[in-house]
Amino acid sequence: MKTYFTEAGWELRGTFREYGYVIPIVLFPSIIFLLYGVFAGSHEHAGLHAVYHAFSAMVTFESMSIGLFTAGVIVAMDREDGVLRLKRLYPTPPGTYIVSKTLTAMALLFLSLFLLSILLFFANGLPSIGSMIKIIFYAIVGVAPFAAIGLIIGLYAGARSAAGIANVVMLALGFVSGVFISFHKLPDFLQAISVIWPSRQLYVLCYGAISESTRGGSLVHLAILSLETLFLVMIASYKWRRVAL
Repeated sequence: MKTYFTEAGWELRGTFREYGYVIPIVLFPSIIFLLYGVFAGSHEHAGLHAVYHAFSAMVTFESMSIGLFTAGVIVAMDREDGVLRLKRLYPTPPGTYIVSKTLTAMALLFLSLFLLSILLFFANGLPSIGSMIKIIFYAIVGVAPFAAIGLIIGLYAGARSAAGIANVVMLALGFVSGVFISFHKLPDFLQAISVIWPSRQLYVLCYGAISESTRGGSLVHLAILSLETLFLVMIASYKWRRVAL
């Protein structure tokens, strides 16, 4: 375990030195929530539903962006630069590279959640401590499927195309899950198959926690999200073993 955390510590230091990457990816959801959650929520016609929707949407968006780019674009760059070959020469346990990327993504997400929670307080929508703990748990766990998708992109695509593919995937998942537009405005067939989108499951979990509504049962959505994560991890592991040969 010490080796994994040591590797993650070095990865976290290297990531936080990339200010051009860390600052935009951490601050962007807070800026959007400031406009559509805090300022819009200050009007009388906008109730807590609008604030909670904006907050849940930004938490989901941040989990997607951090997972896809930290474990996607950066992995593609490392693969083309020969970093993955170099890592194989190190006398470290298998999986330290992937674990360090995942822990780094979780650390970035925790920092972004802290900023979003401060803005949520000013929007007069801060829920109970128990609800916030659930949201943090769901968000951190929710990074896993998007990190797996990012890893698949990073292992299959080149460094130049990985960023574009990650952006397309992030926007597509955001639209079909009701993050960017109202879910009820989507076509009926997209609403019917919403169970297959991990972004939709994460949004429902976060909104259900902050509004203290069940939304069909949090355990069901958490189980679906876990199964989707397991399936994506299996695909990523298969490609990882072939790359490591």
